[in-house]
Amino acid sequence: MDDEVWSLRGSLNEDVFVTYVKVKVLPESEALSPQIKPKSKIYILLGSVLSILTLLFLFSLCILYWRSLLSKREQEEDDDDDDDVLLDAAEGFPSRFSYTDLHNITNGFERQLGKGGFGAVYAGQLPDGTRVAVKKLDSVIHINKMNKEFKAEEAIMGVMSHNNLLRLRGFCAQKGHRILVYDYMENGSLDKWLFSDGHRRSQLTWRMRCKIALGIAQGIAYLHNEARERVIHLDIKPENILLDESFEAKVADFGISRLLEKNETQVMTAIRGTPGYMAPDWLNEGAIDEKCDVFSYGKLLMEIIGGRRNLDVSVEPMDKVYYPEWAFWQAQKNNIALLTDATLHSDEDIIDLRRMIKTAFLCVLEDPKMRPPMAQVVNMLKGLVHVQDLDLSSLLQGLLFVLRNPSSPTTTQIGGAL
Repeated sequence: MDDEVWSLRGSLNEDVFVTYVKVKVLPESEALSPQIKPKSKIYILLGSVLSILTLLFLFSLCILYWRSLLSKREQEEDDDDDDDVLLDAAEGFPSRFSYTDLHNITNGFERQLGKGGFGAVYAGQLPDGTRVAVKKLDSVIHINKMNKEFKAEEAIMGVMSHNNLLRLRGFCAQKGHRILVYDYMENGSLDKWLFSDGHRRSQLTWRMRCKIALGIAQGIAYLHNEARERVIHLDIKPENILLDESFEAKVADFGISRLLEKNETQVMTAIRGTPGYMAPDWLNEGAIDEKCDVFSYGKLLMEIIGGRRNLDVSVEPMDKVYYPEWAFWQAQKNNIALLTDATLHSDEDIIDLRRMIKTAFLCVLEDPKMRPPMAQVVNMLKGLVHVQDLDLSSLLQGLLFVLRNPSSPTTTQIGGAL
């Protein structure tokens, strides 16, 4: 080896020294390909398989979700078709309108009369010149809630006929549109008159207030006793009382109302009414019956008498902020004339005023069994059942809930539209 290296060295220039080292040359295949262990190959294979399976699983979930949406949409369309068959078959049911009809009737839903919790109300005019109010349920509301509101109103109002109930003239159930058509009420809702400035409130004379209070009571009594099926309104308040051109009261907005079967005395339901008008038995137990409406009517009757909200923090002095409590103690002192605007009544009206305030307190007793049925309330207001001599002190224990519970009248569902 040394001789070979020396001989190579000697063949070059003397000033240059080169050294050669003899090494082993690997085969080409071994030099280019790193050695992969068997376990590494298994891990790579498993990772690839798991990735593919994960993608397939996610893809399957997307397919299932898409199919469920499609099935739900088809089911809703089937439900609408079933409703259409029932509505078409109902004898005497209000007219069916197409969406195009109502678009034309309202001039493109141009003039809005008001807005409620489930949608807006627009002014319209039928081809024969009849003015109507068109309630368009809001499409942004969840479809189930919108359908529930729509079906409740059409099922109840479509077969009801009473002078003190708002008349349902027709409806539209076309694709995603849910629209109800009512008689137009020239004087709007009661709250606009009771709680407005002094000038407009003074136009609602004492005689008119008595007429309105009686009309509301008669409408509710019809729902409870005379209708084809018993109905609990569940949202009696000034915003849901409409007034026609002669100030005849019309009970409206049956969106959360419930039907009672003949053999049912009460039913359980979610609490969805308006604070300040809801009965304690509904709040505490979730059970409803006709006496829930009686309680709400009693609170409304107090506002008709006082011409103000039952709870009004702007009122002075402070002891008048909560009207039911203040009115109770004034009635106890026989200061009946103080309970409403002095300009609204004469001395002859004091008898009616005394009868109305005592009827109101009977309606808001905490124990529902002690509240009079609405048919009896009607007779009380007519003077057929005498309550003028009722000693309110005997009711004090049963009125503690109302006298100590100034619930805010702020609504959970904005009223006033219908």
